[in-house]
Amino acid sequence: MAFWVLLGGVLLTFCPALQNGFVGDDFAVFVENNFYKNPAHLSRLVSPDFITKFSDIDAASQPGESSYSVCVAYRPVTAVSFFLSYFLWKENSLGHHFENIFLHFLVVWLVFGLLTRLSRDRTLGLLAALLYATHPINAEVVNIVSYRSDLLAVIFYLSAFLLYVRCDEFLGWRRHVNLGFSCFCFALGLFAKENVVTLPLVIMFYDHVLNPAKHEKSFKKKSFVYLIYFLILGFYLYVYLVVFPNANAREIFDVPFEPGQRLIASAGLLFQYWKMFLLPFTVTVLPPMYMPPAASLGIFALLVLFSLLTVAVVFVARYAQKCPLVSFGIFWALVAYLPTANLIPTPNPFSLRFLYLPMLGWSLLLVIFLDKVAVFLKQSAFMPRAKGLIFSLLLGINITNAFIVNTYYRSNLTACQEMVEKFPDSARPYMVLGVTYLNAGLFKEARMYFEKYLEVEPLNPAALSMHQRYYVHHMLGRCYLDLPERAIAHYQMALHLRPDYFMPYFDLAWIYLRQEKYQEALECSLKILKERKNLVAYAYIIESYVGLKQWAEAEKFFAEAMENFPGNRFIPVYKGKIKSGLENSQSGKAML
Repeated sequence: MAFWVLLGGVLLTFCPALQNGFVGDDFAVFVENNFYKNPAHLSRLVSPDFITKFSDIDAASQPGESSYSVCVAYRPVTAVSFFLSYFLWKENSLGHHFENIFLHFLVVWLVFGLLTRLSRDRTLGLLAALLYATHPINAEVVNIVSYRSDLLAVIFYLSAFLLYVRCDEFLGWRRHVNLGFSCFCFALGLFAKENVVTLPLVIMFYDHVLNPAKHEKSFKKKSFVYLIYFLILGFYLYVYLVVFPNANAREIFDVPFEPGQRLIASAGLLFQYWKMFLLPFTVTVLPPMYMPPAASLGIFALLVLFSLLTVAVVFVARYAQKCPLVSFGIFWALVAYLPTANLIPTPNPFSLRFLYLPMLGWSLLLVIFLDKVAVFLKQSAFMPRAKGLIFSLLLGINITNAFIVNTYYRSNLTACQEMVEKFPDSARPYMVLGVTYLNAGLFKEARMYFEKYLEVEPLNPAALSMHQRYYVHHMLGRCYLDLPERAIAHYQMALHLRPDYFMPYFDLAWIYLRQEKYQEALECSLKILKERKNLVAYAYIIESYVGLKQWAEAEKFFAEAMENFPGNRFIPVYKGKIKSGLENSQSGKAML
């Protein structure tokens, strides 16, 4: 019965995701990137270039065809899942979304199994799993295919922990097999995403609080088991930090916060997360690489937040044995959240997928609290069925709001429109909207969003670190095709900001050719050709030399283009014009 209830809850909540397309980083994984389309790239999983650096996705330095893992850290398990997904579904977003929903259901089923075992209360486990399954906070990780790492990490995390808990049910070789599978799942989880590092601490706390008698009797044996987990963790950290280091932190982001400011900023993030968890109707699409201003958290709210955290820590320290399940929920919620608390700044500090693991602890605590409230209300003659009413109302609110949030992820356009409405001081959504409208030929709307990006960008340290201003100026130039001088000004600004970004030279050459400024067009085209052999660059060079009536040079580059691009239909159109020009030039010399 529980299986069908949980499956129904997941499907009812996230079925709208099946009609959604790719959003955000999904394009970089499955559409605009060839890495996962070619099984030969599997060998790169053990290569240093597996890690995606900023230079891999920077428009100024992309060497033509994109082919990178999109993994900013060493996550080979996630990468293998992307290879399998592309093999199964290609670029069919329906299949990828179905897979994410299925993985989310696996997580929910594991949550139910774990909490039922820990609480020895099947009803409590079912209600907590339902709350977890239907909360709109999880819409981000379910709807965005490229966030598969969070789904996989939590599946392996919960599997490893559940297998460890079950070890006490067995003796001899079966116990060792169970422990071996637990360690194997732990290793897979680590190489799916790095937030799995907290599992050994959760295991030790479980033994101390929920399994104290067995913990005391076999402390030496447990110590050896703990050592195995920490050895696996040590190996992973060596690979993560030394063999395949994440270079992005050094390369693109260095937040100039003082420790006090950083603590306040992290508290602000936690406050925003708690608000969305307790008030599901406040959940929305969060902008990428966005840090809410610390000023948005008032002094009173800050004091309340730190007071609650202090009370939680003191409660666990003093009443762990008296209230083991509550203490475990608090410990899980705090420890699982710690890797993403942004105490050490990250390029993307604010994201709902960071709550996918801590949500288990939050859901457990909320269900325990609401159960106590229901017991209290049940004593009243007016509310004999308080528990059923409370949980039905809560699940109804969750499912309704999750259904709405799912629609925001229909496309980049709908997602970014929601972002700029709810977070008008976030820069990146304006750039995405500008590109979307530019590709649709709506230049006026595109200009508005690009100009808004340039206005808002100074408020976003992460956006500044990504150096996207040059790219926005380039796109703005393309919005002013009806005003060539303004377009040229934006192209030149893009080149001033990033001299190594040669793409604006294409647009400059095109404009100069239309204005019959052949020398300027030639200079731009030669700079393109210096970076890479490009068919369009050859065409612009030949057209420039034809305009300058330098027929010998035009013939030289015509021959070079035909050699480098045999069989093309673009360059041969100049053949007759060059031949005629050469003949006229030679006859003119003969007459002289």
